[in-house]
Amino acid sequence: MVKQQTIYSIYIIAGKDSYLQSQAIRQLRNSLPGEPQEQGLGESRFDGKSIDLASVLDDLRTASFLTPHKLVIVDGADKFISDNRKILEKYFADPSPTGVMVLVCETWRKNTKLAGLLKKSGRVISAEPMKGNQLVRWIIDQAGQLGKSISRECA
Repeated sequence: MVKQQTIYSIYIIAGKDSYLQSQAIRQLRNSLPGEPQEQGLGESRFDGKSIDLASVLDDLRTASFLTPHKLVIVDGADKFISDNRKILEKYFADPSPTGVMVLVCETWRKNTKLAGLLKKSGRVISAEPMKGNQLVRWIIDQAGQLGKSISRECA
């Protein structure tokens, strides 16, 4: 039996590892309902350094034509979040029921009002670079997923 995954309205992908950021986005995309060939149809991607908040919110509130959820990704969202914090707080308190906002940023402060509001409507996904034993375990796991094995010493 396939476990039904909860789909949140907002995701924060926080960390400096671009590979982990892209993996998190891929997993989010794959977790949304719809056939794989339809998944890209209900998706928009913006550069957080140049996009305005109104455009992002309009996109989130516009229903997707062929998919039940619209995925709206804002890359490099650190400045976007800082510049739009008050309006984002309002959005986090009452997000779109069909839009899925993904803010990809390097840092996420857990002690802000925005972070508190996120607990009700979203989740933080870490994309911090792995170190030490965590990295070794990840390399071994990745090799295993490819049907290969690697020793701890080589990893």
